[in-house]
Amino acid sequence: MKRLDVMERTERIRKSGIIKSAYDLKIKDVMRIHECSDNDYYKITNSFVYGYSQGYKAAMAEMKKKAKEEKAV
Repeated sequence: MKRLDVMERTERIRKSGIIKSAYDLKIKDVMRIHECSDNDYYKITNSFVYGYSQGYKAAMAEMKKKAKEEKAV
C-alpha cells in the first residue's frame, strides 16, 4: 500500500469539504499562533496541537449527537 505524501493528504482533506466551519482554522487563530510561537518549529507544532484539539472537539460533538439520536429512538 502506497503511503500518502503529507501535502497530498492535506490537499485531499481540504478539497473534500469535510471540515465543518466551526472547527476550521480561522485567520485569527493563525495570527495568534504566529504571535505566540518563538520559531517555525513551534508554529508548526502549535498548529498541529490546535488542529488535534479541534478534531477532538468535533469527534466528541459527533458522538454526543449520535448518542442523543439513539436515545430518542
